[in-house]
Amino acid sequence: MTVATAGFVPPEPYPPEPPGGQVWYGTPELWTLLDAGPVIWGGRSYVHEGEIVLFSKTLWFSERFSTARGEDFSGDPNITLTATRLDEPAPVVRRDRGVPSFNEHIKNFLLVPLALPAEPGCWRVTATYHGAELSYVMEVGGRAFPGAGGPGGRSEGAAVG
Repeated sequence: MTVATAGFVPPEPYPPEPPGGQVWYGTPELWTLLDAGPVIWGGRSYVHEGEIVLFSKTLWFSERFSTARGEDFSGDPNITLTATRLDEPAPVVRRDRGVPSFNEHIKNFLLVPLALPAEPGCWRVTATYHGAELSYVMEVGGRAFPGAGGPGGRSEGAAVG
């Protein structure tokens, strides 16, 4: 499991430390927000096609995003996000394209929704954006954590988004 620690500082105009006790995780080419410590993901539970899934928003950043005009985000939304279960067989979850987004505290980012089966397990999340790749391994909390957590978030805290 990935243990997120402070250390990566994104390029300007992004803040050196994100809000809410989270840490930046990645490289200038591609980074995300994770809660500090082991990555334990909760998400919000709902029923999709007869199955209970955990849903959350993941936020992705890149130095390639234009930040020259504030909320006028001109970044290319063609990001690919995959989630692969590591502890037992399961279908790979794949999301193509993000939603260009802006927040005055964290600037421009791509929002990529992610829904995983609502059962405990170990997953590797990998994002690919213009040749850059970033992965982290997380534990999914399962049914014990409905309505909690954020992207890579622990059950007791939600991510900015």
